Amino acid sequence: MAGCFPVLMYHRLESATCPVVTPGERPWAVTAAVFEAHMERLRESGLAGVSMDQIHRTIESGAAVPANWVGITFDDGNASDYVHALPVLVRH
Repeated sequence: MAGCFPVLMYHRLESATCPVVTPGERPWAVTAAVFEAHMERLRESGLAGVSMDQIHRTIESGAAVPANWVGITFDDGNASDYVHALPVLVRH
């Protein structure tokens, strides 16, 4: 058994350049600034945001997922993932 680990799942990062398109998406969107704050908080807490692929490869290898890892995933491949999230993830 792989054990438990936290995962943060994002749908869309909202900004002027990547607005929420439908009202139904609004509850599932955070602003780019809020996402940045989430990543800063993880770093300040000594936690490391990693891809779900990295977690999967670790589990498949038989190793334990490090206690300081937090999975980060985006569900729909929105443009905001690349425009806003990727630069923040690279920085942190």
